[in-house]
Amino acid sequence: MGMHQITEPSTPRTVVKGIRARLYPAQGPFPRSTVAYYKENRPRYGRRRPFQNRFVFASDLLSDARLQPFVHDVVASVQFGGQTRKFRVFFKRHICLPLNQTLQNMGVHGFEGDVLVVAYGKQVPARNLRGWMEDRAADEAIRKLATKIGPVRNRTRFPKTISFN
Repeated sequence: MGMHQITEPSTPRTVVKGIRARLYPAQGPFPRSTVAYYKENRPRYGRRRPFQNRFVFASDLLSDARLQPFVHDVVASVQFGGQTRKFRVFFKRHICLPLNQTLQNMGVHGFEGDVLVVAYGKQVPARNLRGWMEDRAADEAIRKLATKIGPVRNRTRFPKTISFN
């Protein structure tokens, strides 16, 4: 669990599972696939439906929890390979965070701290990244998102969703 998260008593309806995500570490040379855990509450009655309340534990994977415990998230949609793909992007914002070396190697400058990308599904807000094509689409979404919102330290507010179509 993250630094400021409170453990919740487990119930038969509470499920914690892992999904495949893409991490762009600040101190690494290239992005890597990792497992991000999420929590969801299943409905009490009725048939099994898609869950709308998935909460991704992004703070567990992003570094510098003591420096900046708060995690921002933005939903970014990008046109890639003839399809529109949506991603939820998690990042931190602080003037003392190190510049992201992974994004600098990809040609994006001025973004601080780690970045975590999770695929955004049609029925659920967090799902697995599927295959190399979606990894490349996530890379493209990060490139466009970082250039669109500019240097993170100069922004006062972030958009909830952003589209690059």
